[in-house]
Amino acid sequence: MAIVGGGLAGVYAAYCLHKAGIDFDLFEARDRLGGRIHSAEAGLDLGSTWFWPDFQPHIHGLVGALGLRTFAQYDQGDVLIERGLGQVVRHQGYRSGNQSVRIEGGTTRLIDALAAHLPTDCIRLNTEVLAASLGESVVTPRPDAISCVTPLTE
Repeated sequence: MAIVGGGLAGVYAAYCLHKAGIDFDLFEARDRLGGRIHSAEAGLDLGSTWFWPDFQPHIHGLVGALGLRTFAQYDQGDVLIERGLGQVVRHQGYRSGNQSVRIEGGTTRLIDALAAHLPTDCIRLNTEVLAASLGESVVTPRPDAISCVTPLTE
């Protein structure tokens, strides 16, 4: 089975298939897993940052099942919003409604924790899928439509 895209959905699909004993290949055009989820050094999130446990109970359960530690998103004080070209606006107070939660060390830890359960020989980074074909019950990339690529620019 082929999974095209190594963002959260693709990595989680691979995790579920592996747990079910189903063979797969995960194809990702970038040089890393995570898609829009990406944390720089020291856990600084450059993409997805927090989630809402009461609105996203499945993510909350997955984070807990993987043993990841979380903390409440700080919501006191003012918020600064850059509207472009250096135009910064300050708003007093910052309450987004329900309590949002962050993953200690950055959201990439969720991707890393899922990927740690996957066989490394099934993950194909720097591999772009250009076409696929539908078999009797499986979609597979055509061998002539898979190319190794240099990492894509963000």
